Amino acid sequence: IFAARQPGFACDWTPLWNDPMCAIVPLEYPLKGDVFPVGEFADKEFLMPYGRFDLDARIVFEQNGVAPRIRPCHVDDETVIRMVGKGLGLSMMAEMMLRGRTAGVQVVPISPATGRELGMGMHMKESVPDGILHLRECVLAFIGTL
Repeated sequence: IFAARQPGFACDWTPLWNDPMCAIVPLEYPLKGDVFPVGEFADKEFLMPYGRFDLDARIVFEQNGVAPRIRPCHVDDETVIRMVGKGLGLSMMAEMMLRGRTAGVQVVPISPATGRELGMGMHMKESVPDGILHLRECVLAFIGTL
């Protein structure tokens, strides 16, 4: 299974890519530098991504003791980005989710830098078919060329 690594989930894990987390703010938002301090989300309206991507944002907030005013958004990522562009709140997503969708917003790496680890997880108690092992080798070879 290709996935983002989650704490507390045991499997035979092969890391493939580190995907940095970024703040998404309106164009007119007054940035104080080239990174967005996680603490700046505190007490601000936060548009929570949908579809288990909320796990990534919640981990960042928990690790940094930050409590934004979370507003769940049961819409796709692009709609959340457009909502930020209209001044309805701030958000945070992994860089990969933002590629090609940043018109009307500023995207800034968060500080302290953090991200999600993408990879392949396989069941530890089952024997892995040769085809899956070959797939893992091919994926690792391809990732090595990036």
